[in-house]
Amino acid sequence: MKHLFLLHDKQANHDLEPVIKECLQNEEVIIEYTNSKQEVMDYIKALKEPHRIYSVGGDGAVNLIIQNMVHTDHQLCVIPFGTGNDFMRMFTKIRDIPTLLKQSLSAEVKKIDTVKVNEHYFVNTSCFGLDAVVADHVHDTPNIPFVPKSKSYIISIIQNVLKFPFYPVTIKLKGKEIYKNKIILFAVNNGKYYGGGFSATPMSKIDDGIFEICVVDAMPKWQIPYYLFRLVKQDLHSLKRVHYFYEKELDVEINESINMDGEEMMFDHYHYEIQPKSLNLVMYK
Repeated sequence: MKHLFLLHDKQANHDLEPVIKECLQNEEVIIEYTNSKQEVMDYIKALKEPHRIYSVGGDGAVNLIIQNMVHTDHQLCVIPFGTGNDFMRMFTKIRDIPTLLKQSLSAEVKKIDTVKVNEHYFVNTSCFGLDAVVADHVHDTPNIPFVPKSKSYIISIIQNVLKFPFYPVTIKLKGKEIYKNKIILFAVNNGKYYGGGFSATPMSKIDDGIFEICVVDAMPKWQIPYYLFRLVKQDLHSLKRVHYFYEKELDVEINESINMDGEEMMFDHYHYEIQPKSLNLVMYK
């Protein structure tokens, strides 16, 4: 199988090229530099035979690459090289690229679920509310001396919590309304982590044929920090304003954008449907 790297045309990725070639020196490696999201999707769509396709970047890079990989024989290998890297938190703590590349050659390939939203797919999370605001604006957070880049999500929370509006949301299952209220947080998760390591659904699994929904009702803003503290501690489930649903399909009505695996998107209507065992993922040791 050919090993395909679709790298964004920037210097950091050019510097990776000799590392890739050294680690995969006995493999057939293809390295292409791209300048747009459409170029990446078109390239994958045009492939005539199965490839192992490497996502080098963060969660947004994974989201882009999988769009034309779902329900195919291609294999996804994720090299976490972004800000949050939340999807890969479930599988490895290693961030050393040569180590991961070498591990990948002997790693198991496993079929995992994805979730289809209208005509778009995600593999990890789809959220809106305060957590989506944080994720959408984390890259706007200025560099602060002595604050690690990995903690920039926390700074984003502080910046956005007091100006956060509450969104009215309606959730329907097979046409029947199962939730209607203003919310502060809404997450449909296939994986466990998002927003830089937060977990509203710590029991989520990527191969169980369902997705998990966490909804937190609107509340007085002075209470929000306490709920965020419980979110950080992965302990929302016992709070009375928090609701969980476990479904294979549902419809959501909200007049706001969503954050889908790190990418902000806007639709008129959101139809979620699980896609069981639809993506081949290279599993690190």
